[in-house]
Amino acid sequence: MKNNSWCNTLLVAFSALPKIVKFIDFSVKSRVKSGFQSKHLRLGIQNEDLFKSIIELNDEKRRICNIKVIVESGLEQLSPTHNELLRLRFFERKTFQEIADQTDVVLRTVFRRYDSAMSDFEHILSTQGFDEKWLSEEYGNIALLSTIKRRLEKDAYLTKASIG
Repeated sequence: MKNNSWCNTLLVAFSALPKIVKFIDFSVKSRVKSGFQSKHLRLGIQNEDLFKSIIELNDEKRRICNIKVIVESGLEQLSPTHNELLRLRFFERKTFQEIADQTDVVLRTVFRRYDSAMSDFEHILSTQGFDEKWLSEEYGNIALLSTIKRRLEKDAYLTKASIG
C-alpha cells in the first residue's frame, strides 16, 4: 500500500490539536472584536466579508476537531504494538532509536513495524471512508493542514529517512 501523506498529516495535526484550535479561536475572537469596534470597516472590509470569515474559521475548527475522532478511531483498531509505536513516534516525538531502546527491539524491527503500522493505519482509515481522496477534499483547503502536509512531504518528517 502506498504511503498516504494525509495519514501522516492527521497524526501530526492530532498531536498539535490544542495549538491549532487555540490559533483558530484567537482568529475568531480578533474578528469578532474587530466587528464590535468597527475596525474592519476602517480597513475597507465589509460586514458580510467579516461574518463569512468568522463562519469559515468555525467550520475549519469543526473539521479539524473531527481529526480527533478519526485518529482515535483508527488507533483503537491497530494492534497494541502498532498503536504504541505510532503514539511514541507522533505524540511523544521519539526518534526511532529511542523507540527501539524503550521497546527493547532492534532499530531495523522498529522501521519494519513503523511501515506496517502506517500501512495498517491507512487501511483502517480507508475502510472507514477516510481515504486519500476524501481527506484531500475535506482538509486540502485548510491552510494550516496543507502547510503541515507540504512540510511532511518536503522534509520527510517522521519517516524512516528522518531517524533523528
